[in-house]
Amino acid sequence: MSDPDSAEQTQPGLHPTGDTVSPGVRQYPFLGPRQAPGELGRFGNYRVVRLLGSGGMGLVFEAEEVALRRPVALKVLKPELAADPESRERFLREARAAAEIPSDHVVTVLSVGEAGGLPFLAMPLLSGETLQARIERPKLIDLRTALVIARDTAAGLMAAHVRGLIHRDIKPANIWVEADGPNGPFKRARIFDFGLVRRPHHETSLTSTGFIVGTPNYMSPEQAAGHEVDARADLFSLGCVMYVMLTGELPFRGKSALAVMSALANRAPDPVLAKNPTVPPTVDALVLRLLEKNPEDRVRTAAEVVAALDAAIAAFSGSAPPSLPSPVKGTPLGADTLVPGKSDTWLGTPVVPEPRIERVRRRRAVFVCCGLALIVALSAFIGWRAIQNHPAAYVAPPEPIVVGVLHSQSGTMAVSENPVIDATLLAIEEINAAGGVLGRPLKPIVVDGKSDPDEFARQAERLLTEERAAVVFGCWTSASRKAVRPVFERNAGLLFYPVQYEGLEESPRIVYLGPAPNQQLIPAVDFVIDTLKRKRIALVGSDYVFPRTAHAIIRDRVAERKAAGVDVEVVVEALVPLGSPLVVNAIARVRNANADVVINTINGTTNAAFFRELRAPKQGVPNITTLSVSITENEVRGLDPRAMTDDYLVASYFQTVDRPESRAFVQKIRAKYGSDRAASDMMAAAYSGVHLWARAATAAKSIEPPAVATAVRGLEFAGPGARIRIDPENLHAWLPVRVAKVQANGEVALVPGAGSVEPVRPMPFPPTRSRDEWNQFLRKLEMDWGGKWQAPERK
Repeated sequence: MSDPDSAEQTQPGLHPTGDTVSPGVRQYPFLGPRQAPGELGRFGNYRVVRLLGSGGMGLVFEAEEVALRRPVALKVLKPELAADPESRERFLREARAAAEIPSDHVVTVLSVGEAGGLPFLAMPLLSGETLQARIERPKLIDLRTALVIARDTAAGLMAAHVRGLIHRDIKPANIWVEADGPNGPFKRARIFDFGLVRRPHHETSLTSTGFIVGTPNYMSPEQAAGHEVDARADLFSLGCVMYVMLTGELPFRGKSALAVMSALANRAPDPVLAKNPTVPPTVDALVLRLLEKNPEDRVRTAAEVVAALDAAIAAFSGSAPPSLPSPVKGTPLGADTLVPGKSDTWLGTPVVPEPRIERVRRRRAVFVCCGLALIVALSAFIGWRAIQNHPAAYVAPPEPIVVGVLHSQSGTMAVSENPVIDATLLAIEEINAAGGVLGRPLKPIVVDGKSDPDEFARQAERLLTEERAAVVFGCWTSASRKAVRPVFERNAGLLFYPVQYEGLEESPRIVYLGPAPNQQLIPAVDFVIDTLKRKRIALVGSDYVFPRTAHAIIRDRVAERKAAGVDVEVVVEALVPLGSPLVVNAIARVRNANADVVINTINGTTNAAFFRELRAPKQGVPNITTLSVSITENEVRGLDPRAMTDDYLVASYFQTVDRPESRAFVQKIRAKYGSDRAASDMMAAAYSGVHLWARAATAAKSIEPPAVATAVRGLEFAGPGARIRIDPENLHAWLPVRVAKVQANGEVALVPGAGSVEPVRPMPFPPTRSRDEWNQFLRKLEMDWGGKWQAPERK
């Protein structure tokens, strides 16, 4: 049977009975008779509407699931391959792999089955096009959109790699650029076609080691050589994809597969900046690191790529979401599974090579494959002989210690939490470089909480019960921490929490590394009153448990100061849904209340809208001073520093702290993540937390959470900001208080004399109310919000 994409479409004809039939009846005899106008026929429980694409393995149709009336993309194994067990297994492997990865950046498999002897996959029918189709247009993708596509792809790879899955065929044709409806704006990128996926080292391959699988122009050198690959091979391929998006050219080119592989082995690509001067130097450096020929020299994990791209994208904060031009005429919308399994077939524009050229290509490919296979076989034989002659030379490596890293890599909190992942992974690398813990290396598993407390709880459960994580480093919002707390207490786990918070909590399963109320919120109020001499305070925050509780603590402190004779009051309180850009009403209330200072407890991306509108001449309050308790130096860079000039931040640590440990920490962050990266309070806390856990496990001679939780009480570590100590009674850190002022260039300067020089003992429960009263306050919030720790969405 000829490829339906290359076959000329026939006109409707007649059966011998005289009935009119559609072209699909002749071209696709595996389809049952059509039962309604506008369809090619039936396949199992699906009415097939039209062919969307064809690849080496399957045909992809637009279809409708009859029972649910749900539009789907139906991928069916080609009939000529159905009798081949390896083809069937590879086809089903795609379904198993995709179904195993719960990520918004990986195509979802809705169902798997078999009809008429042919396996099939049903997937969502999505608007958009492949990245390859987009790249083939004359105009380059705009920079921000290209970075978001790369970031989404890296997030999909991260979700796959966490589960031990390697895609092995990342290329533009296997990345779907999803639009928000037909001809709508760009929504997200998603990976598909997991037909070549493998688990490293422990799953039998359908192709022998030494045989090339994948697409040469996007293949890592080790994959091209037929060697065993790990997740870094996918990152190399992602580097190739980024290079093409940013320059319009392939990094490794050649007139044949052999020429491309020669370039992979021997040539270094030109810097991206040399071809596109608009690309930030940090992005150029990231691409070149991804394209390192030696896997050891590459970026190690997809999580690092996500964090680096999030930092680059943050430079565009506040701009409108990117929109891709509408797909070219003739390119069908839909089917995130329009999968050209062949490298020379693209969505909507199949390229049919001349038969003679195709035969030459096959001969060249066979020649290259055989040569590489021979090289690999000889290497394997030499290695086997070495082991036979020196059996004692091989020592099995120690089993790694699994540690979880649980933060938001998507959603409104991603801009805040991704830098904390960087600092956590940096500390883990340092510990591994020093020999690990108890002679065992640490194996980080990074998971995405998606800025959703329920998702944090699900991922915490998985880390503790499925991954058997000895410890988890993570959470930012108090809503996420409160959501995971019962998970850790129920499973006897251990969480190191690196963020300032509202207090009113103690748990034997959580080590609190950020400031308690008496180490940030209460000193912030005193700074506003005593140093800034402000009298009319406005409270503006996100509508979840931290700002609500922080505002109650601030009100209590203002009442104390007022009772002592100080002329001060809280004149207005405004709350904005977490992640919402709708801040105009809140700002209007601040203006109408004639406030002279704002204490800002907003978290996440809402801060960009808040400061933009606050300083807008027409509707804002340009001259009002703000003091923020949840904004870090990293976020100041991502926001508009001009809109925050002369505003204040309160934290335990700023990177200008004059300590050798601080200078070393900043230098490490910049060396690893870019010279323009800032080191924040939460990053310093996360970094210190990993080292504290390692010291506690070493002292306990055990990685069991109860033993470590006991050993960490009273333990000290010379962190970037101070020599912190974990209080033996409440597991909170002793921390100093510091105030800094935002400069026009985005840097912050410490305010001399503000805060404290020495670490302050943590008091998680402010004495203005009894513990029972504070617990009643929290219970009321929880009840009002239906058992959650975040206000429900307003309708």
